[in-house]
Amino acid sequence: MTKKALIVGIADYGEQQPTLTAPENEAEEWRDLLTGKYQYPSENVRLLCSPRATRFAVIERLEWLLADASAGDQLVFVYSGHGARLQRRHPNGTVRDNMDEALLAYPEAGQNIEEYAIYDDDLVTILLLSRLPPRIEITFILDCCFAGGIRTDESDQQKVFIPSGKAAKGAGKQVYESGPRIPPDIAHRARGVEPKIRFRFGECRRLLDTNQEPVVVAAVPTLETLPVGEFDHRRRTIFGYNMIKTLRENPAQTYEAARGTVASAMLAQDILNAPVLSGNKDRFNQPFLN
Repeated sequence: MTKKALIVGIADYGEQQPTLTAPENEAEEWRDLLTGKYQYPSENVRLLCSPRATRFAVIERLEWLLADASAGDQLVFVYSGHGARLQRRHPNGTVRDNMDEALLAYPEAGQNIEEYAIYDDDLVTILLLSRLPPRIEITFILDCCFAGGIRTDESDQQKVFIPSGKAAKGAGKQVYESGPRIPPDIAHRARGVEPKIRFRFGECRRLLDTNQEPVVVAAVPTLETLPVGEFDHRRRTIFGYNMIKTLRENPAQTYEAARGTVASAMLAQDILNAPVLSGNKDRFNQPFLN
């Protein structure tokens, strides 16, 4: 069995997006957890942080992660950075996807937000093109705003009002950092009459098999922004801190048990949003990364 991991942490987005305080700390914490508690070989764990984490670089390393996979391998993709919800259009102006979740890579010179976004459709395409074996253990850990909407089953999300910049109730140093900056022309697309969705931009006609589909551990539900705090004089996401803490204490617990533990801890800290699981339901009650 091979253990491989790609860990992406993007705090600095240059002038395109607000700077985040926690992602690179989270990347280091996940690396230490995987190489320590879960015994991932150091040479099989790749860290990619801003400004090196461009869209091309992330996709290239995702291809490395999935290359030459065999049944039973444990493959992990961790992302900490900005998440976004964007309406997408074909170059001719036709609406292809009314609202699509995305991970934001580091923007290269001259790129607009749609060019450095990595959509859930893109992740599915990479999985399909990797020609995975029938039984493969893949886990996506997404520590960003709107992570619950990044799914591998290609479901559309409803358009709703998205709050931003709010403070956590009674949280002291725990706050919601600024969400992604959406250019006015793209933000304008989400206003007014709901457009008819004709087909999804980047739609994959062939679906993943159940035993190829990753388990997606999302820090927050579909429409929530991500809270951060200070722990041991270090800025951390509330999800990342609690998830890594519970896995260090009990690395053999199931995905569902870990999710429940983190949800309870966040509620105790007056954080009302909670992590969610999607993807391969057959693995929810299996030991985390085992």
